[in-house]
Amino acid sequence: MIYSSKYKVVQCGLLLLLSLFVTVACSDDDGPYMPSPEANAQRTLIVFQPWADDLQNAFTNNVRMMERSIEEHGGLQRQRLLVFRATAPTEGSLVEILYGRGSCFRDTLKVYRNFNAIKPEGMSQVLSDVRQFATPATARYALIVGCHGTGWLPPLRTTAPKVRPKSFGGWYGDEQIAIPDFVDVLLQSQMPMDFICFDDCYMAGVEVAYDLRHVTRWLIGSACEMLRYGLPYDLIFSDLIAPEPRFDSVMSKFLSFYTQYNPPCGTLAAIDCSEVEAMAQIMREINGQYEFDESQRAKLQTLDGYYPTLFFDMGDYVEHLCGDSVLLQRAREQLSRLVPYKVNTPHYYTASGGGGRVNLRTFSGLTISDPSVHGQATSNFANSAWWQATH
Repeated sequence: MIYSSKYKVVQCGLLLLLSLFVTVACSDDDGPYMPSPEANAQRTLIVFQPWADDLQNAFTNNVRMMERSIEEHGGLQRQRLLVFRATAPTEGSLVEILYGRGSCFRDTLKVYRNFNAIKPEGMSQVLSDVRQFATPATARYALIVGCHGTGWLPPLRTTAPKVRPKSFGGWYGDEQIAIPDFVDVLLQSQMPMDFICFDDCYMAGVEVAYDLRHVTRWLIGSACEMLRYGLPYDLIFSDLIAPEPRFDSVMSKFLSFYTQYNPPCGTLAAIDCSEVEAMAQIMREINGQYEFDESQRAKLQTLDGYYPTLFFDMGDYVEHLCGDSVLLQRAREQLSRLVPYKVNTPHYYTASGGGGRVNLRTFSGLTISDPSVHGQATSNFANSAWWQATH
């Protein structure tokens, strides 16, 4: 009886254990599947999409293209991908893109209300949340920014009576952040970036590169207007997020895509910000010896549709400014180190000044506003760190 009773107790225990196992297993199979984040991520990639009311469809498409690339290439290459998206001027969410079973999944980490991500304090909070949810403080980071851009200049459409120069964000002053404020946020966050990619207009400027020199190695962006479609992430994303970005491949795929796009217009460059100080020193020498000949203005390669022009091709400007062959050759060589990767279609597109295609006879990958006589430029030169370093 004792044996029998003990056997029944053991038997019941085994049945109970088996029942629990079956219940857990069924629940795991039948419930919603969510893969775990990369446990040993080498880098956290942040996609930052602040409020821009006319770019919402583009933002949605951009993230879907990233997901298609991740699925096509079988994962995130030991990275974590966090996307901040503003869904209204004062609302947004932070979502992690996860990969498992051949598909991408979205895990909402935080919802923001009564919150403006484009203000310095808002961006600081987003970056702090990224650190909390993602990789340790010692991890590598990279940043993709999607929005409108005006390079180093104030927003060209604004309801704000006064805004600081150098900005990106929405259309209006209260929807923009100044590049110096952006740099301060990154410095305070202690999150140095492997690269900052601006999927915006006019961000591939030497003034912007100079401002970013202490917070990122690479600046990736367009010297001209970026068409609403943005970067073809489904084609370039795996190359962009490689442990060491494959910029040659990024450039060739971008050019192939926009050569066939309608309109067939696009420029892209990868700028090595570690080389911008040396460029500034050479430009200081040139500016100390030469003044721009106003009769040459009409010969300069423009990269916008504004009148007067705001953004000129930097390489072309230096060619017309410097009369010393030795100094000019030094500038050429340093510019090639500063911009080792660049592509362009035969024309760029501008919606300004009536819109349309403009011929590109030369392209260095980088803009400069030094020769501009536009009031937006001349009234803000004194606020530019690049201008202060080179004049």
